[in-house]
Amino acid sequence: MTEFGLFVEVESHFVGLIPKKYVPTGEHFEKGDMIIASIESVDPPTRRILLNYKGRAIEVFEKYTEGRSYHGKVVVIKNFGLLVELEPGVTGICHISQFPLDDQRKLPELYPIGKESEWIVISVDPTHGRVELAPSK
Repeated sequence: MTEFGLFVEVESHFVGLIPKKYVPTGEHFEKGDMIIASIESVDPPTRRILLNYKGRAIEVFEKYTEGRSYHGKVVVIKNFGLLVELEPGVTGICHISQFPLDDQRKLPELYPIGKESEWIVISVDPTHGRVELAPSK
């Protein structure tokens, strides 16, 4: 933590800033702590990324229970499956193997970007900030 706020590594090539006003008072961070943040703004010419603190990864991901169904929105379609936003800052992956073979060929048609539906949590890894999903039947 600096006088400006908290500098956070985003992916492995970028550093973003969570301004002090967005960090809860009394919160203490160690290098390597996993947190959840949302992107507030990006300034490409200066390579500045402004972030908003959402919580520690473990706290955020602990509320997801394996076997339970949650509402989510498709945000990315890849050849390996779908990325589904469960809440701002929390995205789960639904691997292509979770779909019947016939559906795998037409994922973009069945699950276009922006489509909201129910997803079942298969596994949660709070330490690494990962949620694995399956489509709700």
